[in-house]
Amino acid sequence: WLTWLDEHYQSDLLVSGGKATVTLLTGPPFADEIVTEVAKLPGVREVQGMRIAEIQYAGRPAVLQALDRATSGLPLLDGVWSDVADAFWEGAGVALGDNLAYKTGVHKGDTIPLLTPMGERRLLVLGVFSDFQGGGDLGSIAVSRSLYRSLWDDSVVNRMRVWTVAGADIQALRASIEGRWSRTHGLRAVTAAEFRAAMAELIENIFLVSYALVLVAVTISFVGVVNFLLAALLDQRTELRTLDAIGVSQGQL
Repeated sequence: WLTWLDEHYQSDLLVSGGKATVTLLTGPPFADEIVTEVAKLPGVREVQGMRIAEIQYAGRPAVLQALDRATSGLPLLDGVWSDVADAFWEGAGVALGDNLAYKTGVHKGDTIPLLTPMGERRLLVLGVFSDFQGGGDLGSIAVSRSLYRSLWDDSVVNRMRVWTVAGADIQALRASIEGRWSRTHGLRAVTAAEFRAAMAELIENIFLVSYALVLVAVTISFVGVVNFLLAALLDQRTELRTLDAIGVSQGQL
């Protein structure tokens, strides 16, 4: 999970609404005009707006990730991103998270139906990508935000990824973003290192829960085994007394 974060979340700042450092699925939306305004700030090289929305796909809930065009692409498992990048950004197809692809048996080159406010649309699967966060256990479908806006008539975003020019003061940029939009839109900017640390803590807490479950399982198993052995001994009391009466030693018993 952390290796995936290092490879995929390479932006210098991650901006989202709310007070939480990490949001696994959707977060409070805000106007996409802010993406354009952030891109104009001194020291900013590139900004990617992201819209995370929950949808229904194949009779099950799924997560739709709508992404602005950016230099950084998706970590494909069945191809090279540069081969499909133009088609993806132009809205000619989608990418499926590996979890959803596994659950539904869909592969690169298949077409999938998506229910939109404009009716059902069948879209080509350009590839399957590794996704540890965007869709969680539900699974995710990634589309370009230009395609999302045209089909869902929705222009808000949930997150922004911000890349800076070499030598830029990241803390000053962070303060500028929060100072301008924190009160009005509740935006919070965190560095890549802070986001990674928060994710590592979240993962550790998840495993702490599993360790507790393991402890409960071991305790129940231990009690069960002890109870079984005690019951077996009690059932053999007459036999053991008989063996003792005919001279079997205590060590043998």
